[in-house]
Amino acid sequence: MSVTTYTRKVLGRHIMIDWVEEAVRDCGGIGTIPEVAEKLWQKHSGDIIDEGDLLWTWQYEMRWSARSLRQAKRLKLVGNRWALNDYS
Repeated sequence: MSVTTYTRKVLGRHIMIDWVEEAVRDCGGIGTIPEVAEKLWQKHSGDIIDEGDLLWTWQYEMRWSARSLRQAKRLKLVGNRWALNDYS
């Protein structure tokens, strides 16, 4: 993997964390994985396509980002849905 590819992957993951949090917020603070994916795609599909390989990995990166958000206590699981920690 070249330095440029590695840098883009790291930046893609960092940006995806923000996008996942934003998409859950756009779902009203709680949403299923398909609902969050749909919101994320509606808002950022152009960015995803422009990032090259992210087009093929964005759903994996979305799930990785949700895991990171859960570890940071910014996101939680409520049944089969992702919820922001301030969601009641």
